[in-house]
Amino acid sequence: MKSQAAFLADVHGNLPALEAVLRDLDRRGVEQIYFLGDVLGKGPSVGEVISLLRGACTGAIYGNWDQLVLTAKDGARFGVPYYRQRLTGEDLAFIQALPETLELDFCGRSVLAYHGRHSIDCVVTPMLNNDRANVEKAMYRFGAHDITIMGDAH
Repeated sequence: MKSQAAFLADVHGNLPALEAVLRDLDRRGVEQIYFLGDVLGKGPSVGEVISLLRGACTGAIYGNWDQLVLTAKDGARFGVPYYRQRLTGEDLAFIQALPETLELDFCGRSVLAYHGRHSIDCVVTPMLNNDRANVEKAMYRFGAHDITIMGDAH
């Protein structure tokens, strides 16, 4: 039997997009879904997105927008007050309890999943900051793993 997992990140309150992705994963029979941070910010449906993710995900971590909304002293230019007003106590507790990383054993491989930028101080993509030192920084920040998966780079 083939194991499948999906890793989602950077939903940013976009309910229609998350619903479409979850429908597709259900159609494909993917049962293990991991969320790699940034449920908050940018889109309006943060509460609904949190509710869906809580019900659908096997595991989740926090992202830089999640941290920003929870901890910023003056985040008005990023809409922090708007997002804070839309979070219930249950939503806040869920986000505050999220860890920085997930370390999984998947099909005999050690997998590290984390959000990105706030963990390694730079974004690493094929087009940005992709020199060897930054790639290794991204891969080994939390120790060696067979597979490293990072959100944040959109």
